[in-house]
Parts: sequence; C-alpha cells; structure tokens
Amino acid sequence: MIDPTSSGRGGVITDAGLLLAVEGVDGSGKTTQVRLLAEGLHAMGIEVEPVSFPRYEDPIFGDLIRRFLSGELGPADQVHPRLVALLFAGDRSAEAPSLRQALADGKIVICDRYFYSNLAYQGAKLERDDEFESFEGWLRALEFKHHAIPVPACSLYLDVGRDQREERLAERVAASQPGSPGAVANDVYERDLALQSRVEEIFRAQSAVREDLVRVDCQEDGRGLAADEVHAKILEILQDKGLIRASAVTG
Repeated sequence: MIDPTSSGRGGVITDAGLLLAVEGVDGSGKTTQVRLLAEGLHAMGIEVEPVSFPRYEDPIFGDLIRRFLSGELGPADQVHPRLVALLFAGDRSAEAPSLRQALADGKIVICDRYFYSNLAYQGAKLERDDEFESFEGWLRALEFKHHAIPVPACSLYLDVGRDQREERLAERVAASQPGSPGAVANDVYERDLALQSRVEEIFRAQSAVREDLVRVDCQEDGRGLAADEVHAKILEILQDKGLIRASAVTG
C-alpha cells in the first residue's frame, strides 16, 4: 500500500506494493492513461510495473486470444462466454506469480485491463440478468479464488464518449501493420458496436454498485477531456482513496 501519511521519497512510499487496474471499452484511452500514471508515479520515486492484458506475446493463452479476436476461432457470438473467459482468466493466472513478486518488491503494478474487462465483455453476450449474475459469481470465484490472482486496490473505469472512442479506433486501424505483435486491430469486439454498448452498460452498472470499480467521467460539458485532464482526475481519485498523498498530486 501507499502510506498517505508518510514523508517518504516524493511524498509517497510503498511497503507491500499496490495493484491498480485501468478498465474500459475499446478506444477509451487505457494505454495512454496507464503510461501517464506510470510516468507520474515514477517521477515521485516509486517503482512501477505496467502490465498489459491480454499478453499477446504469450505462446499459449496470448496466441489463442489473438486467434479468437481476429476471428480465426469462429464468430464471437458462437463461442460460449465461459470458454472465452477461461482464456483471459488463464492469461492472468499465468502472469500472477510475476505480479505477486512485483507487489512483494514494493512496486506499484498498473494493469491495462484486468478482471472487470473479462466480466464486461463476456457478460455482455448474456441475454438474461440471472445468466449474468451466475456468470459473475463463477468468474469471480475462478479468477480470485481458483487462480488466486492479486486483488486490485482500485480499478478505474474510463467512461469515454462513443464518438471519441470510434475516432481512436479508426486511427488505430489506419496505423496498424499486418503481422504486428501488439493488439489485434479492428478485432471481433471492436467491430460489434451493439456489443460495445452492452459492455459500457455493464461497466457503468458495476461501477455504481462496486466500491473497488471507480468510474472516471472522461467528458465535460459535452466535450471529451484531453489525456492530461483525465490523468488529473485519476490522481484525484487515488488521493481521495488514500492511495497517494495530496502533496504528491499537487507537487
């Protein structure tokens, strides 16, 4: 944890480490916010470990996830949500020992996607509320009990306007290179706008009832906030939760 009352380096210290997750629909700016947060905390003298899920470079889970997202394993709506959830959960499980070690070393681990992305994207395929409730209980037990992945101190949901998200996705597709090792451009989820809307609904509903998932409103007066404005909001949230000191936020 970060001690909000200590006077360590840069106004913050770590003892047993801290895990943060940045969540959101495709095109919400998660990667940018993870980078800004990592850079900001590093400037405070904190050791930071950014991690992006899924880990496409992994030859087992990463490879299967890439093939699923590119459509090689069939249409997304024809693969059962629990089977897909197993892939993403397995990817985190495989990385869990490294996460636990980083936390034991006193680092702040910042994850680009974590549990709530799995819940929202796979849960969005379920039609009935009772199906979702059953799925959520199963997935929480799978990831946090069976796989025993580290529990985030805070998960941040970036709620971004649709127009801004779609513009970013179009830019990503235009800049993508065939065969590149990064995220799959224009994947089966990104192409399904109806699914993306349902994913948004789940994120918003979960953030309304779960204290560990905090909604970050990335709009103001009808305009999308710039990256540095969203970053400032995130720092304020972490301060309010007692995870960083006010002096670290204000400098």
